[in-house]
Amino acid sequence: MSLTVHFITEDFELKSRCLQTAFFPESHTAENIAEGLREAALLNKWTRLQCFGHRLHLAVENAVKKDGRIDRAVGVCKKLVSHFSHSWKASDALAKAQKEINLPSHCLISECQTRWGSRQMMISRF
Repeated sequence: MSLTVHFITEDFELKSRCLQTAFFPESHTAENIAEGLREAALLNKWTRLQCFGHRLHLAVENAVKKDGRIDRAVGVCKKLVSHFSHSWKASDALAKAQKEINLPSHCLISECQTRWGSRQMMISRF
């Protein structure tokens, strides 16, 4: 099992470093992997840090829930994206309309609950 850290430099360059590689003969179940990670953290005396991206996503989700107008607007956007994604006629009409008014021919982007930032990408594309 290898543990890798990903980080961004002061120049906003994405970097990765392998922290540890260890023999892992056990079955790759969630329980065994979790135990392997716990052992690695204890062995190396690493401080547990939460994922910044995940924490940011949770903070944004909580802020959005407090304002029903945002939630309704996002819901309308999701319904429209879904409509164009599930109807070849609507998708074809969208492509023709984009061409007529000289817009780039882009598909709409769907929100994915497990991919933070996808809501913003969906709204921006819409």
